[in-house]
Amino acid sequence: MSPTFKSPPGTPPPKHPEATSENDKSGVSSFNDGNAPREVLDPMRFGDAAQRLDYQFSWSGSLYAPTYTDRDVVIYQSSPGRDMSDHYGTHTRLATITQVLPPANVTPHTVRLRFSRYWCIQTTTGPGEDEARFTLRAIAADGTEQVLRSPRLIDIKPGDSETLDIGPIVISDPGEFLIMVLAGEELDDLGANDNLGSVRVWLERTELVALTNQPSRRVLPRLTGSGGEYAVEILIEVE
Repeated sequence: MSPTFKSPPGTPPPKHPEATSENDKSGVSSFNDGNAPREVLDPMRFGDAAQRLDYQFSWSGSLYAPTYTDRDVVIYQSSPGRDMSDHYGTHTRLATITQVLPPANVTPHTVRLRFSRYWCIQTTTGPGEDEARFTLRAIAADGTEQVLRSPRLIDIKPGDSETLDIGPIVISDPGEFLIMVLAGEELDDLGANDNLGSVRVWLERTELVALTNQPSRRVLPRLTGSGGEYAVEILIEVE
């Protein structure tokens, strides 16, 4: 259910209660310079000039599922008649979080990890075309380790995204946890490579059990070294 503006009891509902902004040229928004002051309940709001520009997104994890109530579009003013922003606010109450409890006697037999996608948000500075390579290490609870490297990804620009199908790493019975360590670098034929840093994510046994026979795509924390910014998605398959 989308957030909507709730009219006071006894007043007619607006035409577009789901809107979160007003068209700039309409003169409805009292935030914009030159527009007249406007009360929160002014009937000009949420009419034909209203636009739905803002959203709230939520999704369940493998071990927890949220539910929400009181999904509202709200209007706050910095002074009487003057909106605090050219966008209305959205307000949602987190009502419950339900925990999924996997069976205690189940053991993940096999875990497969693949590179499935990357996003370039910002390349590092320096001359030449930007090329990148990512390395994924999978470390089981007993200390055993496997490594997966992507090929050289060429001619990368900010905003680029590409689907990958590289792998898998196959881990047999990782034990009580599995650690994913992602590292990256931008490759430079004219000088030293730029280190994009590394990030790590722990997958506890309970989460691995919850993912059994349910392939999951996990975007790991961003790599932000040397002024670059990349996000990498890993496909996790548990049997």
